[in-house]
Amino acid sequence: MTQKQNMASPRILAEGAAIIASILLAFWIDAWWEGREQDELGQRYLVGLREDFAQIESELGEHIAFTAGVMRSAEKVLTMASGPDSELLTDSFSKTLGDTYSLNAPNLTTPTYHDMINSGNLRLVRDSALRMKMAELISLMQNIDEQAGVINETYWLHHASFMDKHFVVSEFGWYSNPSSQTAKERFRIMGKPPQSPFDIDVSAVRTREFWNLIYDWTVTHGDQLGPSIAAKSLCRELLVMLDEEIGATI
Repeated sequence: MTQKQNMASPRILAEGAAIIASILLAFWIDAWWEGREQDELGQRYLVGLREDFAQIESELGEHIAFTAGVMRSAEKVLTMASGPDSELLTDSFSKTLGDTYSLNAPNLTTPTYHDMINSGNLRLVRDSALRMKMAELISLMQNIDEQAGVINETYWLHHASFMDKHFVVSEFGWYSNPSSQTAKERFRIMGKPPQSPFDIDVSAVRTREFWNLIYDWTVTHGDQLGPSIAAKSLCRELLVMLDEEIGATI
């Protein structure tokens, strides 16, 4: 009996070792497969981030140009307000004033980044410098969005009533000469506004209140222009970093 047990022991040990090896191999395969899936998911996220930031960079470029145009129009209004009264009674003044009060908030969205935050998958971006840059961009975007709200609120609280009281709003640029596709479509449906029998209140243009309103409008837009330029520059940095990260993980 003892001799049979001694003969079986090596076989039992071999079978046990084979079982343990099989289990360890299965664990290794599962870990390898999970790691591969995580790598593929991380790669898709990186590509998505690149697409989001490229779109944001383009949107910011258009917004910077728009904001700079508003500020130039405001400066032109102030220049005309400092000139002879005849300059204030032209169609050019009404259009320039209307261009000054064009409102356009940028549409800055990062669906991929927010999906990574909500799902806990931001960890798949292994480069800590890249994660910090993205967080910095999100902060700048929030600043830009908040400033857009300030601009809109400032117009309706402080500017709209003055404009309605002293100017002919229907002759502003966004009514008389629409430029955006949406405005053109609205213009096509509604038609051209009727010619107003009213003139601009020149005496209102000569007031300190009007000067300060226009000047403060320029400053308010300048407060948004700075973060917009910084965010666009940061987008460019992120796109370069993402290209490098995507190339390194392929």
